[in-house]
Amino acid sequence: MGHLGLALRHCGVADPGMGGATHSGSGLTPNVGDEERCLMKALPNSIRWRKKPNSFVVVLVLVNLAVLIFPASLADEQKKAGAVVPLDLSGFYQQIWSDLDPEKSWAALPRGLQILRDVPFQIGGRLEVTGMQFARNRNFRPTRIMGIPVGRKASRIHLLHATGGAVEDRTPVAKVVLHYANGAQRSLPILYGVHVRNWWADRAEQRDELSDPRSQVAWTGTSQESDLQDASLRLFRTSFMGPLPDEEIKTLDIVTFFSEAMYALVAISVDESGATPAGKDSDLTAAAQETNESVWRKEMTVRLVDTADGKPLAGVVVKAMAKDQNGMMQWGSYTSDAEGRVDIDYPPNRLSLLQLQVGAREHLPIRATSPASNGFPAELTVKLQRGTNIGGTVRDTEGKPVAGAQILINSVARDLAGEFYLAESAPLFTDRDGRWSASCVPTNFTKLTFSLSHSNFVTAEYDQAPSDSGTPYVVAAEDLLARTAVMELAAGLEVEGTVTDETGKLLANAEVTLAFGARSSESQKTFAIAGDGRFRFRALEPGEGSLLVEATGFAPYLSDLKIDPDMKPLRVALKKGMMLRGRVVDQETKPVKGASIAVWSWNGRPWFNWRAETDELGRFQWESAPEGTVRCSVSKPGFDLLRHWDLTACGDEVTLTLSRMAMVSGTVIDAQTREPIKRFIFIEGRSYGYSYGPGDQIRWERQTARTGVNGHFSFRPSDQTSKVLIEAEGYLPKASPPFAKSGAFTFELKRGKGISGVVTLPNGQPVAGATVLLVDSSEGAYMDKPGEFRADIYHPPRAVTDDAGRFEFAPCLDPHTVFVAHKNGYAEIKAADAAENWKDRAATLGPGEGRPSCRRRGGSQSDHRAAQCILALRRRRPPIPGSWALSQHPPRRRRQFCYRTGATR
Repeated sequence: MGHLGLALRHCGVADPGMGGATHSGSGLTPNVGDEERCLMKALPNSIRWRKKPNSFVVVLVLVNLAVLIFPASLADEQKKAGAVVPLDLSGFYQQIWSDLDPEKSWAALPRGLQILRDVPFQIGGRLEVTGMQFARNRNFRPTRIMGIPVGRKASRIHLLHATGGAVEDRTPVAKVVLHYANGAQRSLPILYGVHVRNWWADRAEQRDELSDPRSQVAWTGTSQESDLQDASLRLFRTSFMGPLPDEEIKTLDIVTFFSEAMYALVAISVDESGATPAGKDSDLTAAAQETNESVWRKEMTVRLVDTADGKPLAGVVVKAMAKDQNGMMQWGSYTSDAEGRVDIDYPPNRLSLLQLQVGAREHLPIRATSPASNGFPAELTVKLQRGTNIGGTVRDTEGKPVAGAQILINSVARDLAGEFYLAESAPLFTDRDGRWSASCVPTNFTKLTFSLSHSNFVTAEYDQAPSDSGTPYVVAAEDLLARTAVMELAAGLEVEGTVTDETGKLLANAEVTLAFGARSSESQKTFAIAGDGRFRFRALEPGEGSLLVEATGFAPYLSDLKIDPDMKPLRVALKKGMMLRGRVVDQETKPVKGASIAVWSWNGRPWFNWRAETDELGRFQWESAPEGTVRCSVSKPGFDLLRHWDLTACGDEVTLTLSRMAMVSGTVIDAQTREPIKRFIFIEGRSYGYSYGPGDQIRWERQTARTGVNGHFSFRPSDQTSKVLIEAEGYLPKASPPFAKSGAFTFELKRGKGISGVVTLPNGQPVAGATVLLVDSSEGAYMDKPGEFRADIYHPPRAVTDDAGRFEFAPCLDPHTVFVAHKNGYAEIKAADAAENWKDRAATLGPGEGRPSCRRRGGSQSDHRAAQCILALRRRRPPIPGSWALSQHPPRRRRQFCYRTGATR
């Protein structure tokens, strides 16, 4: 490009001019036309998604098995696994996959025994330790998970894991602590960008590789949630060398380092072969093992003791709150051990306050606050005073005692700083005679509230009030002190009935689900029928719900239900199911094996769930389909999702077509040396209906630019109009043609320089601090204030002149116009004029006046194919109603447009 000299004149801003043309070149060499060679392949899948009766929302997109190997049989799995043994984490899961609504992303993961990257893992749920972002959003997770049993030696420890959220590379997110049978302890710190990344792979991610060579992507996939965000899902496998391979690991812990990201562990396997792994762990892994933990986490020990005798108090509940620069947040609930001890982890230098609310059965509640002015103490002793004893009995409406009822006592109390707060006791439970007692209230207690709950009864709440108040659900102080206070729990309404076939024969092993309004599992009750064919739901309140009945070999039954005291026993007669057959093919009518069919509504009702997977011929069938219309989604990795497809069991085979999704990969090399370019960025461009040009007009989405390394990149185009732009420092950029299908390409970049120049005033004086924008024909420059360009979402290249008035841009694919703005003036020049050494010929302009007219934009389409500078006059009042005035507007003849709410323009 030529060197520009731009002269600024004392002038202002007006409205846009339009015109010009656009062009782009490809310079691409196709390497492979075979689609299969550039798509990631998945081996055959032996797992089928089965119907889960107690989950109702079934919009599901199955996983993209990029590097996932599904073994054909358990014997094959064990043979391949050798001495690698998956650990059973089921007793520690915080979320079980079978409990998830199928449209949730975590439900897309494979389940059971899987071999990923040649390592067997047992997958059924996940374990999480907290991250700061999740804590602030009221999603606090445990700070540690303790005592996961191992009981084996390990020469290698394999983790299947990821994070929720992203942080800077090499940030510690968690650690695995190994406790050996000989008393030794070792830690395996886990670093972001070294061992794991965000499990949600956003298109805007700048880097996706891992620094540790023994950490790799082990599984990739998609879900309905990720598809809507144009993202994908992934898990990583990290293989650590066992620190003490000849010693038995007794247990292990998972501990957070309090990064912004939450750490999620899906599975662990240990290699007990005793063989020494070849090679050495990476320097980064070694550096991780030397992480200074005190920078990221510390521990405060809280000891709870009786004020009178100093003895430790077990079973005391401590609810913690923490404060950082964003405010207060929950910091977990803890229960003291036999030594009266509670350990609270926290991130040093990030919290300004820790607040502990303590509740017990036999002692007064207390709230202790520890500011971090000089750092939190390593140990804090909280002394609890024994309170006044109260008690009573819980019974049902027929006067029978209720055993196992939970009682929480709430009151307004003062903390140690004299501030009022709502105090809560530790949970109390009635004995087999319905009796309870506690010593957790002060001598002159007032305004107590009692919350009662039991699985077979409707929850109730009682207030402390005089016995002669005439108010229901109250207990008197004198009755509480005499331990004769009586509180009742009502059994609530019942929904009961039988399930039979069409002949009236009772059906065993059916499952009945009662759902209320929302789709979440918390709003559902499930009853598994035994041999008598009867079901009963208890402790219900009046309202409306949906009843779903399912049994093998029968069509499901789904009906709305009104729950009231006058309900009669229900009798549900199931009919024989109908046959629904289907076949899934691609655009070329080739069968699609392994496609997932997920039914998520039936006759417009969402309380239903059925799943299937196509066989080698692309076929699926449902032997017990219901009458009416079911709505489904069809999906498979590498294909576009087919949503909202209606099916009816009519006996004929239905054909469903999935469109193959393009996957583009490429190599970026130096055109002269033929060597791969070590670092570059690739940017997707898409054609938009509102663009200023014809069909080939592209908007480059710089906000989602990604980084490629060592000459390689890959991405999934958004649609068939998508292109990709490759840019590297010191090279002229190149763009591809639209990607109608998958392929691999080579980009040959030539070295070159971009536009540079000097900004001066008309007298030749250089202008420092001027803002310079370089835009292509699809972009624009916006000025809300004279002399200031708006920061646009599409990020056109921007520069600021130095003391000599100089500026320089990196090479641009299709440079159209250079805009310059400064408090002293404005200038613009067409990039194409640089070759002719174009000089600024702007005339001096004064303020303009006029009367606007509301009308549509005129002119031919070609008039609009130009970069533009738009002056925004929002929030300005005209000096005279119906008139307008512009000062300091850009020179040249302009067209004016009036934008008014509710009017055309």
